[in-house]
Parts: sequence; C-alpha cells; structure tokens
Amino acid sequence: MAYSITSDIQALFAGKITFEGHSTLSSTDLTNLHIPAADAIIDGRLRDLYTVPITDSDDLKLLKNISRYLTADMVHGILYSEDRDSANPNDAVRTWNTSWGRAAMKQLDMIADRTIKLVSARASEFRGGIFENYVAQTSNDVTVATKIGEEW
Repeated sequence: MAYSITSDIQALFAGKITFEGHSTLSSTDLTNLHIPAADAIIDGRLRDLYTVPITDSDDLKLLKNISRYLTADMVHGILYSEDRDSANPNDAVRTWNTSWGRAAMKQLDMIADRTIKLVSARASEFRGGIFENYVAQTSNDVTVATKIGEEW
C-alpha cells in the first residue's frame, strides 16, 4: 500500500502541469516508480523503529505528506533537468518550490529521532541486528541470546 497516490502529487503541481499525457513523466511513472521509491525511503528510515509498512490511519496522515513531498521533489528534479536548457527564462518549472525533499526528510528525521512520535504504529521487534527484548549472556565460554529477565 502506497503512502500517497498520484492525485496527492498532482495537487502540489496544480495549475502548472498535468501528468496525464506528459511526454517525460506520466501518472503511470508516478504510481509505479516514483511513489514506491519515496515510500521505500520512508520505510527504510523507520524500519528499525516501527513495523513497516505503517498502516494505522492516524500515522498515515503524516506519512502521506512525507511521501508526497519526497515524490514531488523527485518529479521537480525530472522536470527541471528536462527544462534546464530552455531558452525561456520565465519558465514556471524553474520557479517551483524545491524544498519539498528537505522538508520531508526533516520530518522523517524527527520521527526517527522520536521528536515526533507516530501515534499507533507498532514498534519494531528488530533493532540493530538483535531482538530488542533479548540480551547475550555468557556462561562457561558459551554465549546465548536470552529474553531479558530470564535466566538460562
């Protein structure tokens, strides 16, 4: 399940471009390439803290905005690179907001460092290569993983 959809990204570019029938970037590209890439960034950043993908509706509101801003930043990069040699200095593509990606990553970092907490997302059981509720215990030169609070 994607955190955002094509119409979410289209809304950020309202009045400037439509993805239907665009020669460089189609709505299919958004759905199959760019939105999944943005969502992979989100899941990758939050994987150690929460079970991903995150599906709770309260948390999806925040992740939707992060996904749409990351995707819009990718789209802007594609459109701008196509247009950078344009002879028209007043081209609207050049003046669009390019801080979407930075804003999205700032919010994502704030979730990752727990400045912003997701309301209902399930905490990940897997952190840093070991299960968080387990600890290594050594006895007689044998090390085993035991659940915290249990002896072996």
